[in-house]
Amino acid sequence: MEIVASDRKKHELSSALAVLAVVSLCGCESDGPAIEARPQTITFGDAPALALNGSATVTATASSGLSISYSSTTPTICSVNITTGVVTAMAVGTCVIAANQSGNTTYAPALQATQSLPVVFDSSQTITFGAAPTLSLGGTATVVATSNSGLAVSYSSTTPTVCSVDSHTGQVTGLAEGTCIIAANQAGDVSYSAATQTTLSITVAAASGIAVPGAPTGVTATLGSTPDTVIVSVGSTNSGSSPITGYTVSSSPAGIVVAGVTSPITVTCPSTCGGYAFFVTATNAVGNSVPSAPTDVLTTYDVVETFL
Repeated sequence: MEIVASDRKKHELSSALAVLAVVSLCGCESDGPAIEARPQTITFGDAPALALNGSATVTATASSGLSISYSSTTPTICSVNITTGVVTAMAVGTCVIAANQSGNTTYAPALQATQSLPVVFDSSQTITFGAAPTLSLGGTATVVATSNSGLAVSYSSTTPTVCSVDSHTGQVTGLAEGTCIIAANQAGDVSYSAATQTTLSITVAAASGIAVPGAPTGVTATLGSTPDTVIVSVGSTNSGSSPITGYTVSSSPAGIVVAGVTSPITVTCPSTCGGYAFFVTATNAVGNSVPSAPTDVLTTYDVVETFL
């Protein structure tokens, strides 16, 4: 009898342990949220065009409305932003982007979806300028332009009287007040065709206190040492707080114009200097002065008087 009772207790203990195991496996005693595990699917939109060194955006949506995470299964060909889906092409080939949705308490994880994007080589190139710098009269500034090909850009000024530019470095010098226009070019190579020229406009402004020169004063005109020449000299000129860069001599009546860097200036007349008066304008970095008062040609003679 004692043996039978002992066997019965062992049987009851085994049954109790089995029930606990079932409860543990099924979670029947858990207080956590119920998991519905509804199915969901991922669908990609149309595949965008993707050029070498370019970028494009892929779009995938889950039927659940939950957010998608992106990854590249071809990391040597392309990379992708995990959240935005912006793809960047790094090599020619087939870029494969995967979309995943890990599910939640309502939806089961979705099957991964992929989209293939051919990465093609585009021989065209475009040039983009950075922001226009501030450029003062007589000062320098540097412009920066880049080509999406990565090839070096060359610079030129389409307004050479207003500004000049170093073709390699992009350093611009303001020569006169006005609008300076800098052009950027890229001639292409064996892989890329020439880029369309791009321009940037920069305003050249004078610093405070700088003005055009005053009208030259003390202007004289005397006969030169050779026939049909006149020597025009300038007495003084208010520089306008900017160095005088040159003078221009003009005749009255009109017809003779001669420029010079410094005074005096030799003027050659077409046949004779007789009957002409001359006036002078001065130039600095800001611009030109108003003309001086016209002056007649003065001729000096040696007069000898003899008294008997």
